[in-house]
Parts: sequence; structure tokens; C-alpha cells
Amino acid sequence: MKNRMLSILILVSIFIFMGCDQKQATETLAAPTSSIPSSILLKSKPDGSISIIQARASVQPGAKIVISGEIGGRKNDTFGTTFSTFFLADPDSIINCFKKHEGETGCPTPWDYCCEPKEKVLNSIALVQYKSPETGKIHNHPFKGWQGLKELSQVTITGTVDSASSSKSLIINLEGIYIHP
Repeated sequence: MKNRMLSILILVSIFIFMGCDQKQATETLAAPTSSIPSSILLKSKPDGSISIIQARASVQPGAKIVISGEIGGRKNDTFGTTFSTFFLADPDSIINCFKKHEGETGCPTPWDYCCEPKEKVLNSIALVQYKSPETGKIHNHPFKGWQGLKELSQVTITGTVDSASSSKSLIINLEGIYIHP
């Protein structure tokens, strides 16, 4: 009985001490401000965009590219959580669950294209990454929420095909992004 009372007393003490610092912890965990430069935000839609399917079939690493699409293609990691990356889907090749069912869907993640065959989804998406001009490394601030970006946002991007790209994996180094209204 004494051991049980001692255990309860210790647990209550821990919760009291945790509660005292709750305000400070909340302030420490507040969302960081994004340092993705606004200079990559394009004021008008660039001309000459091609589809992801076309790009995968024809472009080579190092090529300049303009692609339009919608942010999506993965259930949980459409946006990088610690890096400036996102998946871009080809809406002419695959249809998100929300559109496929005309808005009537119980699907909590329509941006993962779960209504489409997996192989078709994999062939219809590209990884978009923003590399820091100073370091050449992938920038470490997530795109989710930046300038209102979210899953299924329609965008047109300009960039360069990354050297790690292949016909099976299209990776684009982002240079500019136009967010459709």
C-alpha cells in the first residue's frame, strides 16, 4: 500500500511540474517562421509547361523544365517535414479521390490518389526540392503552409532536372513556383 501511495505521489508531482512549464514549452514549440525566400514565388504562370509523364519520357538531368501539377502523391509525406520538398502529381494522368468522386468522398487523404493503381501513381509524380543557393543542399524549411501551400494546391514550377533523376524517378530542383489561385 505504501509503495502504491508513493508511486501515485510521484506521478502527481511529475504532472504538477510539467504543468508549471506548459506555457514555456508551448512558446518554445511555436511554429518557426519560414525562411524559404519569397524571391522564388512567381507572379505569373510561366509558359511552356509540360506534364510529368512527358518530362519523365524526354528530359535529361541538367535540363531546364517547366511543369504544372497538383501537390500530392503520398499519403503521409507529400511535404517534407524537415526539408523543402514536396511531391507533384500529374492531374492529367491520375485523378485525386476528391475529383474522382465529385467531392463526395469519405477518403481523409484524397491527395494520395488511393483510387488509382499504385504503379500509375508512381509513374505520375515527381519530387520537387529547393536547394539553398549558398550551400547547394536541400533547404531545411518545409513548404507546407508557405504562401498557403497545401495538399492538392495547383502549381506551375520552373527548375532544373536533378542529376539523380531517371525515367523511373523524376527529381526537379525548384527555381520558381507559381501558385494558381
